[in-house]
Amino acid sequence: MSDYIFKQLNKIEGLSAVSILSEMGEVILSSIKVPQTNEFLGFLLGIGNMLSDDTNLGKMHHILLKSPRDETILLHFSEQYYIAALLSCPKSSPIISKKIETILKHSTLSYA
Repeated sequence: MSDYIFKQLNKIEGLSAVSILSEMGEVILSSIKVPQTNEFLGFLLGIGNMLSDDTNLGKMHHILLKSPRDETILLHFSEQYYIAALLSCPKSSPIISKKIETILKHSTLSYA
């Protein structure tokens, strides 16, 4: 199922790269070429989980990190998968986030 999700995610316009990570931040599939970037994204997912557990904010659905340049990182938390996406067009982050949610929702329903 992660192969299907990965293929669908890579079809989203505006994404420059994407990784599917385990709950522990380990790479399952990735189009990100730099291993250190995947390690950093796994670390960020851990921070998101920690914030969910240690604060009254509730369960995190996604986190958006914008850089001073044109790069943006979108982290998505779902029941089965953690998605880390590098956006090439930060202004479209709400649209891309919604597309990721839709792919995850439909893939879960298809394979449930």
